[in-house]
Amino acid sequence: MMACLLLILSVTGAGLHQASAQCDTSKKWSFVINVPNKGCSNKIVSFYVTPRPTATDSISTSWDLGTGSFSPAGDSTVKLFNPGSYTIRLQVKSNKRSSTGTVCATVTKTLTFYSLPTPIFGTPKITICKGPFKITLTDSTILTGVKLDKRIFNITGPSFSRTDSLATTNAMDTVTLTTPGKYTIGLNLTDSSGCSTYSQKTDYIVIPDTVALDLCSDITEGTVGKDSLYATFTPKINSGANDVARLVFDFGDGKKDSTSSTPPTFAAVKHNYSGLDTNSSKSVTLTAVTNNGCRTTIKQTGIITKYYVTPALYGNLTCPASSIAIKLTQTGLFGKASFAASTDQTATASSRTGSKFNFTFAAPGMSNVKLQFVYGAGCLNNVTIPKYFNILYPKADFTSPVGARAPKGCGPSDTVVLKTLYKAPGALYTSAYTYKLYDTTSKNPKLLQTVNDTTGTDSFIINKAGVYSVKLIVTSKHIASGITCKDSIFKYAYININRPKASFTFPVSTICNGVAFKVKNTTTPYDTPSNPYTYNWSLNHTTKAIKRPFTGKMPTFALDTPGVYDAFLKVTNGLGCTDTVTVKNALTINGIFADVTFTTSSYCPPISGAKLDAINIRNTPSST
Repeated sequence: MMACLLLILSVTGAGLHQASAQCDTSKKWSFVINVPNKGCSNKIVSFYVTPRPTATDSISTSWDLGTGSFSPAGDSTVKLFNPGSYTIRLQVKSNKRSSTGTVCATVTKTLTFYSLPTPIFGTPKITICKGPFKITLTDSTILTGVKLDKRIFNITGPSFSRTDSLATTNAMDTVTLTTPGKYTIGLNLTDSSGCSTYSQKTDYIVIPDTVALDLCSDITEGTVGKDSLYATFTPKINSGANDVARLVFDFGDGKKDSTSSTPPTFAAVKHNYSGLDTNSSKSVTLTAVTNNGCRTTIKQTGIITKYYVTPALYGNLTCPASSIAIKLTQTGLFGKASFAASTDQTATASSRTGSKFNFTFAAPGMSNVKLQFVYGAGCLNNVTIPKYFNILYPKADFTSPVGARAPKGCGPSDTVVLKTLYKAPGALYTSAYTYKLYDTTSKNPKLLQTVNDTTGTDSFIINKAGVYSVKLIVTSKHIASGITCKDSIFKYAYININRPKASFTFPVSTICNGVAFKVKNTTTPYDTPSNPYTYNWSLNHTTKAIKRPFTGKMPTFALDTPGVYDAFLKVTNGLGCTDTVTVKNALTINGIFADVTFTTSSYCPPISGAKLDAINIRNTPSST
């Protein structure tokens, strides 16, 4: 509280005493105050003795600042807060002839303080749930005996500041606030004497952040009776809505759920529905409640229903590759631009015609249907219909027991075993399997063999190299319904029987030692990049332990040792099939050698009398 000061000076005849003997009667002692007769409190008030004492005056001063007793001091200072009247006394003593001093003068003045009341304006704290907000501030302060000089209103908030100074009216002009946030208001009152008082209301106006609310759903129909649903609802709130304190779900079946969390993240809520009526639907409502009690609500009308698609088709029995249609029942929900349908099994084709979706499946088994649609501001909602389709057997496909790769053989007699990949359960189906073997070495396939059985595993004996194709035809009868389905598959060039025939020729049969020559490889069939061969050669001397290995398709040979050689070749193709060939006495290597014979093997120097018996020049292996 701030107080104002009214100064009233009262000097009585009895209040001023002068001692003629010791006091200087020419001095009229008194004091002055640094504030006007009307001034505000909560200021430093100073008191000054007049006239100003000098050393020759030989006086001392004491002050009574409203306590009732004097305290020695020169000029004095005091800070006065509370309203009321205060008596200030100055006592002046002469010290010329007495050690205790003689009172020469006592001066008394009375000060009276008053204060302005705290400004009263506005109402209690204002909560706005949606901007913009218009506000007019009015001064309701009750003043008695005080004349106001002006009122100053101020409003501050997010990117906003306004001040109105009013002299003749007690209300400011209307202010429109649009930006979310907290606003502080204040009022300052000033009277005609300059005294003022101020009051402030912090965060007086609160405009909450805009709440953008959405609700995503993931719904699964029950598998028995279809009168139950299992739903998961995930709320979506914009990141700027930090004032949301809790969410309230109304599930439309008389049950609610309230969840609190740290915004803007709220956990998903699960809810199970039971006893749904075929002819009715339920709506789900989500309400976001802010800290100041404001509410934002969205409603998904008809999101919960007993059937989302035609109920008569549940568990529909159909053969693979048959076209199956589902018809939507909630066209109001599914008529959104982004609506789509899918299954948990691969459908080879799907198309939409009005409120119908058509699917074609390739594999047997139960299949769920998932519907997706946009409801609200952009949530992708899901509805899962379990076991909607029942695709019957068969599914025609097969492999060889050694693995997924096509079987390969080397001949001349190979047994190829084939086994079905999809075997219908014997307790539910009766099935027949037919395998057909085709020779597709040439352009026109030729049927060679047909095998029938009920197990799905069969074999073929192939006695000729070549490329073979297989067709499987499967017929399965669903025992309970009596429905018979058929499927087939044709695998072209599935079996490859390929053994190479090793052969070669030399360009010459006789050649001098050290002379290189190249072999001609006549192996059939020719190797290819997809079926590469490896070649291992060996030239073996017929009378000496000499073997010369070579590799490569058509290597170059050069032999130093004369004689007759056998030639050997081993061929291995990319399937691991091998063949070998050996040509006896395939090559003759000629050469010239000189032999010298001495009668004596050792002599002492100087050498004399040595006799050369003979020099034999031989052309081996011939004697020419």
